[in-house]
Amino acid sequence: MRCSYYPYCTSEQRTFGKSQDINGNLVIEDEMLCFHAKLFFIPIKSKDITIPLNQIVQVETMKLNGFMPFGVCVFTKDRKEYMFGHMSNEKLAKFIRNAAQI
Repeated sequence: MRCSYYPYCTSEQRTFGKSQDINGNLVIEDEMLCFHAKLFFIPIKSKDITIPLNQIVQVETMKLNGFMPFGVCVFTKDRKEYMFGHMSNEKLAKFIRNAAQI
């Protein structure tokens, strides 16, 4: 699923500058939620993220920058938070919840 990753956003800090988002694909591979970053069609391996599905405890939709309703925050057992975005945040949240079975 195409989406964006917002490395400086959390459930408490939900504002970002357009230059801070990273575009890519969110997929399920080997029991992991994997974000593969891309600049246009060029992979950027240093920006990739993997989250073990069994570590995800909560997935919550959020508004970014106070008014844009496309944020999805993923909370893990070790208290880390990952903010992703998609034009249909409910669709993205459902995709992650189904994969993590929560």
